[in-house]
Amino acid sequence: MKKLAGIELLIFDVDGVLRDSSEIINEGYRSEFISEGLRYPYETQDMWHMRCLTSFNGNLACIKALYALELCGNSGMLHETLGDPDAESILNKATNGILTPQQEETAKRIRSRFEIFFDSQKIKGRIPEIPHSKSAIESLKQKGYKVAIFTNAARVTVARDISFLGLFDQVLGIDDVKHGKPSPEGVEMALTLLNVKKSNAAYVGDAASDILTAKNAGCTSIGVLTGMGLRMYLQLQNPDLIVNDLYELDELL
Repeated sequence: MKKLAGIELLIFDVDGVLRDSSEIINEGYRSEFISEGLRYPYETQDMWHMRCLTSFNGNLACIKALYALELCGNSGMLHETLGDPDAESILNKATNGILTPQQEETAKRIRSRFEIFFDSQKIKGRIPEIPHSKSAIESLKQKGYKVAIFTNAARVTVARDISFLGLFDQVLGIDDVKHGKPSPEGVEMALTLLNVKKSNAAYVGDAASDILTAKNAGCTSIGVLTGMGLRMYLQLQNPDLIVNDLYELDELL
């Protein structure tokens, strides 16, 4: 395939690409909302697809938006809006400026406690690997490709959840950079460490911010549909390629 010609290095996101953390994230959000005396009526799939949207990809931004929707009695709006190509704009208009300074602090407390929960060893074994991810990485390595990881998650959680981490030539997390995605810093660091030109590299992710990260770094952008991203939201970012899973990507290379 012409779009993949010359690729030497594939850099992978983790959540939604190598592991499925959707259920544990929603569980953590629900627990921390309830600890603040708040309702949390959101289904995992809706929260997960919301996080595909660039404005809500980070924990704090997502928590603040979910909190604002619930305060306004509009929690059902999330499910109704997802699937609309303008969902990001609609949700931004519905949630911006809703929280008071005190409520902003509540959202920050929820985020902080959630991240302690998510980064802990207590949930070891509860986050499954994405089907075919290990075999796809093994196959890519056998074909001679370099493979790396760059994620906005802490590196310790990747080591906790990914059994085949030893296959990767480089693993970078949010703790290795000053700026997370969609900044190109992590991708550029991987390119430097592995001595690969950006024109010979691809970044593989499941969210709109991952496509933006690849474009900001000047490398090939590949969207995968095993995680947060609905196809329409990834297509809006005009990636070079969208695949159903890593098995399909491996078949194309």
